[in-house]
Amino acid sequence: MIKWSKNYLMGIDKLDEEHKELFRISDQIYNKVMERGDDAKYRLFLMNEALEYMLRYFKRHAKGEEIYMREIGYAAYEFHKMLHDEFYNMLLKKKADIVKRNECSKKEIAELVGDGIGWLLEHIITEDMAIVGKGISAISSYNSDFEEQLKNVINTNLISFLNVAANVKIINRNYQGEDFGKVICQKMVYNLGSRQIVVISGIEKTFLIRVAEMIYGIDIEDEMDLVLYSMQTFGANFWRAIGQYFVGNHDLLSLSSNSFIIARSIPEELDMLKPEKSLLFDSDMGKFFIATNGKMSEIAHF
Repeated sequence: MIKWSKNYLMGIDKLDEEHKELFRISDQIYNKVMERGDDAKYRLFLMNEALEYMLRYFKRHAKGEEIYMREIGYAAYEFHKMLHDEFYNMLLKKKADIVKRNECSKKEIAELVGDGIGWLLEHIITEDMAIVGKGISAISSYNSDFEEQLKNVINTNLISFLNVAANVKIINRNYQGEDFGKVICQKMVYNLGSRQIVVISGIEKTFLIRVAEMIYGIDIEDEMDLVLYSMQTFGANFWRAIGQYFVGNHDLLSLSSNSFIIARSIPEELDMLKPEKSLLFDSDMGKFFIATNGKMSEIAHF
């Protein structure tokens, strides 16, 4: 059900094979629970075994990838390692919660697999591709054509990694939270030296559903829990990558928090933020926005 694509290939055989295996494991877990999901004891056994195996495999994969980054002197190593640690700790916490309660629902399994696929897909096409000089996170320079460059980066990534010609364009350079449909929103807070930089973003749910159809290649209405968990996680992490592009890649930059926020609170959030940039985009896939209080010239030359 979960489709691997050659667009996710970094060009490093060992890492590419391991990424494929992580997708295969996730697919196998979900298919097994769909076969015997009504058996509570089997669900619990499956999740305990699957999480234990996934934790061991991901830890080994992350360690190998981190060794490679150090060997080539990759500048964003610390941030990339932090993302690995976040994912590992998320899996560890889910396992601990299941063990403590001694039960696991079908919805929890959809959440786990969905979160995992959403995280892996976004991580590969942004952070991992940046290791080999591709993807959003590989570009951090600021110039006078910042908005045009950002638009082109998003377009290029959608075409390269999702085979989507979305034709992204900026339609509002002073977005103040006007309603544009059902939106998944998140708020990211970064620390940069003594400054705090906030990035608020949102993407239309229809956009994420269309991406899901490309990833899973199925009639997604029958698997909506899995799809929504995948796309929420994908969306949050995709915008964190875009947020990195806004605030730059600095040794002193650290992500303090990343959380979903309700769409109706966006006008109030933006009013309090008083953003330096607040851009609304349209595309053939749907609308999305991103806003930040970071000053581009100050951040770029920090």
